[in-house]
Amino acid sequence: GSHEMEFLGRVHRTAGTVCNRRDEHVGEVDIGHGYVRNAQGSVVAEVSKDGSVSGNGQRTAGYVQGFTFEAMPRLAAYVLLVDPAFVAGF
Repeated sequence: GSHEMEFLGRVHRTAGTVCNRRDEHVGEVDIGHGYVRNAQGSVVAEVSKDGSVSGNGQRTAGYVQGFTFEAMPRLAAYVLLVDPAFVAGF
């Protein structure tokens, strides 16, 4: 949720989809490849096994310390629901 504790949406782990609070499809997560895609199917973030996060332009946006691929659904929720600007322009 947001810092005001609002429900922002959820990740359906088995389907790999991310939905907003109105249950609208906003993207998907590919845990095996480390991809986060938006609703149009474009890769907006890619995470490598060392935790480096790159945006659509293949430039590094940041790092996730202690990253494992089990954390991909949380990362997808963060990128698609909480802070899309994290990877924008990278």
